[in-house]
Amino acid sequence: MIRENRGHVVNMASSLAFAGTVQVADYCASKAGVYTFNEALRLELKDAGIRGVKTTVVCTGKVNTGMFKGVQIRFPFLTPTLRPESVASQVVGAVCRGDEEVWAPLFVRGVPLLRLLPTPIYDWLQGLIGVTSGMKGFRGRTTAAK
Repeated sequence: MIRENRGHVVNMASSLAFAGTVQVADYCASKAGVYTFNEALRLELKDAGIRGVKTTVVCTGKVNTGMFKGVQIRFPFLTPTLRPESVASQVVGAVCRGDEEVWAPLFVRGVPLLRLLPTPIYDWLQGLIGVTSGMKGFRGRTTAAK
């Protein structure tokens, strides 16, 4: 891509890159790493004068893939479960437009801003929304994806 000065890298992060929660610390940490990797790669390409290679990072809430089966959120209208086809369509559209980020649903765009709150307030809000208790019913996938 660099030699040809064209291409597009899509990195799949998550809203959990910005909102750690119980029982999935490893997932949250890896998604935070994906988000930061994308940021660093985008800046490195820009710094090197490589304008033809683009990056897009995707931060979604829960997607109906079976991975987070059993997860319950107190206010599901804030973060409805997304259809994989809808997310894929948004990603393709973002690549075609050259968008650097995809946030879905819209509510998750505000998740990084919550980190500006003092920790006790942030933790209380996480509990109120149900993020910290949502994994209690977590079952995950019982079979490999097909």
